Formats: sequence, structure tokens, C-alpha cells
Amino acid sequence: MGPLKPPFGYRLLSAVLFPVWLIHACWQAIQHKQARYLWNRLGLFQPRATQPCIWLHASSVGEVEMIKPLVEKLQSQHALLVTTFTPTGLLHAQRVFSQDIQIRALPIDLQPVSRRFIRKANIKLALIAETELWPETLFQLKSEAIPLLQINARLSEKSLKTTGWRRKILRLTLGYFDLYLTRTEQDVGSLTALGAEPDKIITAGNLKYASLPITTPHRRLIERDYILFASTHDPEELEFASL
Repeated sequence: MGPLKPPFGYRLLSAVLFPVWLIHACWQAIQHKQARYLWNRLGLFQPRATQPCIWLHASSVGEVEMIKPLVEKLQSQHALLVTTFTPTGLLHAQRVFSQDIQIRALPIDLQPVSRRFIRKANIKLALIAETELWPETLFQLKSEAIPLLQINARLSEKSLKTTGWRRKILRLTLGYFDLYLTRTEQDVGSLTALGAEPDKIITAGNLKYASLPITTPHRRLIERDYILFASTHDPEELEFASL
């Protein structure tokens, strides 16, 4: 039995909202002087890879930075395709990654657009960063039997509090993943609360810290034991003091 399709209501809503997404993509392309962003969002590009590639998707600049260590590790042995959702993320990826890597904007989550993208991209493995959960695109991946992993997997508070139809779609979309690599045990709880299978979840730590340089110990400021807070927000100091 194949994966469950996104609900008809979602596909209908995607079709109705397509003109809005198109206008948004046009505006972003003009604002950032990136015509390719518009064509990418429409799925109108020909992937360069003749061999199967690993697809990594990161929404914006922060997520692009997060996947850098992973990209640098994989690029010597695999063809890679990196996509972003925002035009600033696309520009940043173009700056920091090798020219050998395909870098594109993610096509709009509409059935014919997503299907064309997945079938043309020649993907052998998909790695989706954090909270990028696009039902149609992920369904098309599973329809092609492409292994699908969520890296630095987490759910926003807004997602956890969603109810009704939207919660049903979110639960269905999470079910497309074959494996979730989470940051913390709290993320494990969030995923299982929305139906993720516990045996598919691995707590792997936060990928954002993988690119931090190894530092040497600094000279102690005082002889007694102490804790240094580099950045706090009210009332975090009081909460720590009460422990």
C-alpha cells in the first residue's frame, strides 16, 4: 500500500492559492533582483545531475548555515541538490556552497509543480531541515520510494497547538518521514504527540553546533567556581537562581 495522499481539501486550497504564491514569488524575484527565484518556484528548471543526488532542503539563511557541515561532508562523495524557501536563503547558499552543487528555490507545493520537480531531480535521498513540512512535495517523494529524513527535527509551538483539519494534515505529513533526527528529548515528545513512531526517532543533538570551532580553555576570571551567562532574558536569571 502506497503513502496516503494529501487531502483533497489541501490540494484544492493549494490550487486556489496558487495565484497568490505566484504574485509573492514575482514580488520576491523583483525585490531581490533574482529572476531565477521565480522560475525555480514554478519548477521551471532542468536539474544538472545526471547521477542520483542527495537533496537537502533548508528554509532560509539560518538553516543554510546549519546544514553547511553536512553539505561539506557529503559533497566529496555525492551529487547534491540544495533548495531554500526564501530568496535570501538562496543567495546565501550560492555564496557559501561550491559551484558543483545545484542550488535552487523550492518549487511551490502544488501537485503538478511538485510532481515534476521530484521526477526530474533524480533524488536518491532527501534531507529536510527542521520544520519544513510541505505535504504535496513530501508525498511525491514517498510516491517515488525515495528515503526521507527530517534533520534537526522539531515542531514549533504553533504546530503543537494546531487543531482540527490542520492538525490532521500535519500528522499525515509527518508520517511520510522514514527517520527523524531530533535535537533534544523534548523534540521527541513533540513529534510523538503528533503521531511520529518512536522507533523512527533518534536524538542526534543540534546540528547548528556542528560548525562551531573547537576552542581552548580561557584563563579563569576568579578562583571560585562560577557560571558565565553571555546572553539572558528576563526572568531567566531568577529561574536559574531558584534551582
